[in-house]
Amino acid sequence: MELYALDDEVTLHETALPALAGRDRLPSLVTLAWYLRQRDSVRASALADEAARLLDRAPPDAETLRRRARLDLVRGEIAVLQCRFDDARAALARADRVFAALDDSIGLGDSALIVNLMHMSCGVARGARESAECAREHYARGSDTLRRRIAESWLLLLLAYCDVGAAEQRLVAMDGGTPSAHDDGPCPYANEHPALAAVLLTARAVVYRARNEWSLALLCAARARQRAEAAGLVRYAIAIADNASWYLQELGDLDAAAEWMDREYVEARATGWRSVLAFSITRLGDLLRQLGQLERSREVLEEAVALYSHFPDGTNKGVTHRVLGKTLLALDRPDEALAAYEVAIRIFRTEDYHESLANALIGAAQTLSHAGRVEEALQRIEAARQVATAHHIKTAQIEHVRALAEIHQRHDLPSPAGMREPTAVVHYLEQALTIGRAVDGWQAPVDLLMDLSTGWEAAGYNVRALDYLKRAVAAERREGHRRAANRTLVLQIHHETEQARLATIHSAELARAEAERMAALETALAELREAQAEVEMRRAEFERLSLLDPLTGAGNRRHFDDRAAAEIARAHRDTRPLGVVMFDIDHFKHVNDHFGHAAGDAVIRRVVEVARGMLRPSDFIGRLGGDEFVLLVPGADTGDARHLAERVWDTIASTAIAIGEPDDPTPIAITASFGVAMLGADETAIEPALARADAALYTAKRAGRNQVVGEERVR
Repeated sequence: MELYALDDEVTLHETALPALAGRDRLPSLVTLAWYLRQRDSVRASALADEAARLLDRAPPDAETLRRRARLDLVRGEIAVLQCRFDDARAALARADRVFAALDDSIGLGDSALIVNLMHMSCGVARGARESAECAREHYARGSDTLRRRIAESWLLLLLAYCDVGAAEQRLVAMDGGTPSAHDDGPCPYANEHPALAAVLLTARAVVYRARNEWSLALLCAARARQRAEAAGLVRYAIAIADNASWYLQELGDLDAAAEWMDREYVEARATGWRSVLAFSITRLGDLLRQLGQLERSREVLEEAVALYSHFPDGTNKGVTHRVLGKTLLALDRPDEALAAYEVAIRIFRTEDYHESLANALIGAAQTLSHAGRVEEALQRIEAARQVATAHHIKTAQIEHVRALAEIHQRHDLPSPAGMREPTAVVHYLEQALTIGRAVDGWQAPVDLLMDLSTGWEAAGYNVRALDYLKRAVAAERREGHRRAANRTLVLQIHHETEQARLATIHSAELARAEAERMAALETALAELREAQAEVEMRRAEFERLSLLDPLTGAGNRRHFDDRAAAEIARAHRDTRPLGVVMFDIDHFKHVNDHFGHAAGDAVIRRVVEVARGMLRPSDFIGRLGGDEFVLLVPGADTGDARHLAERVWDTIASTAIAIGEPDDPTPIAITASFGVAMLGADETAIEPALARADAALYTAKRAGRNQVVGEERVR
């Protein structure tokens, strides 16, 4: 069973399932439940429940245990998606115990990757890394190369989020060249499994984002989303699409970003998965802020915060609070903005998300500056500098000095040491330019050049101001060309996405038609199975009735012959005795003649009820005809058989049987005569023992009836 299946394989199992019945359905049920765990978690749960019922009746061998553990993985992953983390942990713990006992490294690795999903859903980076490393080790031990590489790709992506330089080096080593070598051409990793390609493409997108190469980041994200969908990674596909919307925002195409975000937001809502929904809402809130819809942005982001209140602290929650801080600051609500930033800072510091931590510290510094708390603002900005410098985060270093320029612009502060420029504002803006020039491919943004032009002009240096103004105009022209190129790229992505969408729709239509056909077939098969079960039930009932005396429910002569043959075989096989007791009702003809045949039937029924109450489950009572009955007593020696006969005889004699009308019954006393015999050691048929019991019964009748006689008195 693969970790992630493609649609064709899912369809194969879907097609096969309706034709299967009973335990033959079990392998496909377990496999389908596993493959549909994100594609259709409701159906996956139903399939898992059906499989579990079949497993309850299966022998408790290794394969049964392994399948039951796989169902626990299905339930565990669905519980993670639904944010029922305690249920998820319990299900995964059950699965782990079984996989460990079976020495199943693949099962243990799959469980560890679900733990990774749980941590990723919460944004708990350390836990995500540890669980991915655990999965990699299990897969290596189980010699599953694809699974091991998928676990390694998750580790690479996690590394990219906290140390983009190290991640870039690994991508270079993996690809044998720079990560951007072919990303604007045919899709990288085209020959890899889609699940692996999706994660590697996302890691590349993170690298490009750090370089401000947003167009390549967008292209990688769009391709990653397509591959995630193909592999059934629904949650991941939605998260990637949300990131793609962010990249479109950075490219200045807010209309495309809004269109993309709207589609993903609807999908996120449809899943009902709170972690996915909270992440999508955060991206939507950020987009609304950029569109100037600040109040709507705040409302949306506060909904995301409420959703994340059910989660442990993690980077996703931190991102939401940081974005909320930006919106609240834009709304001139600095106290609330600062509180949001402080939550983000605490989370990013705990999770070692250095770039996000630096950006949150900068946001807090800007908020404090806005509130007039200058000393605290400078403390936060210094903390941001330390993080950005220690981890070589050039983009954060640029934002740090630009924030310092903003603080000095707002407040009258001492000039920084070693300043050569005429003002602190210009000093820090020039530093931003210097830091940026050291970054490969970095180009000064228009707003930075315009700020420099304004700063030099305010300081009285008009020539320098004009120079920066010209450079800003050139940059604007360059940005125009870049935006045109980006629009071309966006069109390419839209084309690829539309092609993929049409292919998906076509596949969905085919799948829907196939599903409808299979559903009709399954309904017909279910009706057929139900009809067969009804026929079998009726056949079994007819078979049962054909073996019973209709008046008393005792076995008939055919049933007696079958049971006698079985008991004789068992007696010889186990070397144990078999007692045979015959009895009939004394003066039964008088009952019929005096009280009528209905009364006679009532007497016969009551005698059988009394006798049956004395028997063990292994004993047998049969009606041979009229008022003549036989008992088979397996495992009973002569004394046991005689004792049973005497108990039945005594109970019949002491029981008054009511006959006549229910409102005016007539009680009568009944007695019976019994003959007891034993199966001979060398006898293979019941007739000799039955004849001896019958002879003993005849002896009892000749001796005055109402007594028990053993075969020894006949001899």
